[in-house]
Order: sequence, then structure tokens, then C-alpha cells
Amino acid sequence: MAETEATLDEILDEPIVRLLMERDRVSEGEVRTLIRDTSPLLSLFLFAA
Repeated sequence: MAETEATLDEILDEPIVRLLMERDRVSEGEVRTLIRDTSPLLSLFLFAA
């Protein structure tokens, strides 16, 4: 069985990710912008779904 990569939405839905974002005072928009601006190839995979 082939494993599929998690999308950015799935990653951001993880409770631990939300806790870390809250702890570090980082918004979902900031995470999305950082990924889009710093890694175009990564953003293709994470925003694909």
C-alpha cells in the first residue's frame, strides 16, 4: 500500500500543530505565506489537494 503525503490543510488540522502555532503566536495565514514564498516546490505538494 502506497503512503500519501499529507496536504497543508491536513498538517494544519493536527492538534499539536495548532498548539505550537498558538504557543509561537503564528497564524495559519503566516504559515501558508511562508511556505508559498520560501519553497515553491513544497507549496505545489502541500496545496495540491
